[in-house]
Amino acid sequence: MKSSKKDKGEKEKGRDSILKPGRFSQGASEEKRRKEVEEKTRAEKAAEAAMAKAKEAEEKKEMRGNHMHNHKRNVVECSLVCSQEEEQQRYNELPAAVRLLLKNMQKVDFSACLEPVEEGDAPKLWEAADVLYDHTELGSYVQQGGGMQAFAMKKPKKWQKEQGLVEEDELVMPEVYFTLCFLCDKDPEKILERVS
Repeated sequence: MKSSKKDKGEKEKGRDSILKPGRFSQGASEEKRRKEVEEKTRAEKAAEAAMAKAKEAEEKKEMRGNHMHNHKRNVVECSLVCSQEEEQQRYNELPAAVRLLLKNMQKVDFSACLEPVEEGDAPKLWEAADVLYDHTELGSYVQQGGGMQAFAMKKPKKWQKEQGLVEEDELVMPEVYFTLCFLCDKDPEKILERVS
C-alpha cells in the first residue's frame, strides 16, 4: 500500500507533538493553577459574603434591641386545621405555621416580632428560625389549649355527617386553637389582613 506525502506529514506532525517534552504537562499544570486560583477567589468571595452577612445581622440585632414599637402587645387568637396523617407531623404543623406567620408579618412590617404571651416570660423572637419545634419552649410564645390531645384525630361533628362531608366511621383532621402576642410599628389590623 502506498501512503501519500500528506499522510506521512500528518503522522510525523502527530509524532512530533507526542515526542516534544513538557507540552502536555505544561497545559495540565496551567489548568491546575487556574482551578486553584478560581477556588481561592471563590473562597475569598464566600468569606467576604459571610462577614457582610454577620455584620448585617449584628446591626439588625443592635437596632432591634433598642427598638420601641408603636403597637405593643397585640394578642391574637388563631386556629390551624392540621393536614398531616402522622401524629408527630401534626405536632410540627403548629411551630411551622407560627414561623410562616412571623415571616409574612415581617414582609408587611420589618419590625414585627413575637413576644411571650405572659410578659417577661422569655425574650422577643425576631427571626422565624428562632421559633423552636419544641412545644415546651414554644409554649412561652404560643398558648395552645387542649395539650397534645388537640392534635389527635377527631370524630366528625353531627352536621358534617348530615351534610355528607364525611362518612360515619371516618375521623377528621383536628383544628388547633392557639393564642400569640406580637409587636409591630404598622397598624396590626392591616398586618393581619394581609397575612391571613
